Amino acid sequence: MVFRPRIRQSGCAGLLWLVLLASWSTAPALEIADDASAATSSATAGTTLPDAPSATPSNSFGESLGTAVKTIGSDEWHILKYPFQKKAIVWDALVVGAT
Repeated sequence: MVFRPRIRQSGCAGLLWLVLLASWSTAPALEIADDASAATSSATAGTTLPDAPSATPSNSFGESLGTAVKTIGSDEWHILKYPFQKKAIVWDALVVGAT
C-alpha cells in the first residue's frame, strides 16, 4: 500500500515529460523563417487586404472610450430586448414551462 502513491506520482511525472517532449519537438517549427521566405512574405505585405482597417488611428483616448461605451451599450441593449422578440417566444415558453 505504500507503493501506490509513488506509482501515481511517477505516472504523472511520466505524462508531464511526454507532453514536454512533444512540445519541444515542435518548437523548431515555430522559429523565425529564413531570408528566402521572409523576402517572399515582405513582397506580398505591400498589398492591402479587403478587410484591413484604415491607416488613420483615432485622435484621442476620449474618442476611443466613447466608441467603446457606445458599442458595449448597444450590445447590452440587444441582449436585454432579445427575449421580447417574436422569434424568441417559443424558447421563452419552454423556459417558463420548465421553471
